[in-house]
Amino acid sequence: MKFTDGTYKSVTVHSMVAAAWHGERPLGLDVHHIDHDKTNNAACNLVYMSRSRNVIESKIEAMSRGTIIAWCAMAVGQTVAVPQDYKLKRLADRVRAISKALGRQFEYCAMSGTVTRTA
Repeated sequence: MKFTDGTYKSVTVHSMVAAAWHGERPLGLDVHHIDHDKTNNAACNLVYMSRSRNVIESKIEAMSRGTIIAWCAMAVGQTVAVPQDYKLKRLADRVRAISKALGRQFEYCAMSGTVTRTA
């Protein structure tokens, strides 16, 4: 992108979409993809969040890779089914780690194969 002063700066698509739909990015915040799909630059999939929170989200996504659970977007009381092809072996441990990282409570039910946000 070329600025009026003649300088150039590369700008990512998700940054341009977020700025157009959500306003200029506040100082110190990153653009975060809610569904963790870096190719999904839809305005409804983008939010501004702190760098530290974005890093936590990335770690959480890596811990739950293979699921389609959007941990941060879950409302209290919301239940989601864990995809059947997901490795359930250590999911209870992952749910505890994600709860601690987010400061929220999630519960995994092995019988029904679901995760519920409880607080």
